[in-house]
Amino acid sequence: QKVPVHIAKLSQIYAKAIGHSIKVEHKQGMRNLIETRLGDRLLLLGEHNDTFVRIHTPAAAAMQWVRTTVQEKGPILISMIGRLYHEEKGHDFK
Repeated sequence: QKVPVHIAKLSQIYAKAIGHSIKVEHKQGMRNLIETRLGDRLLLLGEHNDTFVRIHTPAAAAMQWVRTTVQEKGPILISMIGRLYHEEKGHDFK
């Protein structure tokens, strides 16, 4: 699995490859483009200027869910993670 790419670096790569900024085609920027059009293929990790992008896989999505949940709720018993995930997502880890 490839390592996540910082969203600013992804914007630079896009500008170099295409020849102009992402904002020429999508005024809200790279993060908004990923959220609105590529959310099923790319996963955003972090917030604002500390955002990284990685390929959306079930394992990557589950890992991000665990990180976010622990960050929001604090420490969680390992035996409770599956139940909490199922309650929120409606399906088990796959």
